[in-house]
Amino acid sequence: MKLYKRIYGVTLVAMMGCTSLLVTNHAMAFDDDTHYYLTYYIARKVGYTSQQAYRIANANIAVDYAAVTEPFQIDRKLLVHPAYPIEKARIRFHAFQDQKRFGEGESAAGMAAIKEIERWHWDRAKEFMNPGIFLHFLQDEFSHSPLKYASRKGHAEDGHLPDFLSYDPLQSERMARETLTRLQEFWNYSCLKQKRKNVNYDRDIRPVLEELIHVNPYPAKTGNIYSEEGQAYLS
Repeated sequence: MKLYKRIYGVTLVAMMGCTSLLVTNHAMAFDDDTHYYLTYYIARKVGYTSQQAYRIANANIAVDYAAVTEPFQIDRKLLVHPAYPIEKARIRFHAFQDQKRFGEGESAAGMAAIKEIERWHWDRAKEFMNPGIFLHFLQDEFSHSPLKYASRKGHAEDGHLPDFLSYDPLQSERMARETLTRLQEFWNYSCLKQKRKNVNYDRDIRPVLEELIHVNPYPAKTGNIYSEEGQAYLS
């Protein structure tokens, strides 16, 4: 709960007479395509206002930058709390399988644990009236498959490749469809006064997803594909 408050901040803005979507400060991220731009676009297509969609997308992208949730936890590991289990953020906010409990490779128990955390985030989304952090976790489930990755290193060895929508277009489409479904579902728990739009995935969402995939191809894994944080972690 405290982590949610630290990500969202304490500022509340009235929204059409009901509990507001909480405001965060937007920080540009490598993975803006999914966690910010696509999220914002889909929210607008569903019927959220520009301000509401902005708050949802901000909460989503903030997970990659808030000190308590960013996936590398470099500052925390080296400077803040040396004893802090640095895998905790990856497990709780980035949908990596808990390697200590379930090992590497997909396991039924590991997947069940991920889904349990997903449900916890969904409940927090309804409590805080903002599904942004939930959507971040949900979207990461598609790119952080335990078939490839686990919590100890995340995807540091692949750099940012899994963050590209173009890296696995099929998984990206599944992610976009699920994002749409859950934003529509969240609407039912809000008290929004505007009318929800009749959005069609193939007509309204897929062309934009395909354009994002086209304009931002993933780089070949050569040269310096690793981020500075990834290099520090692997060294």
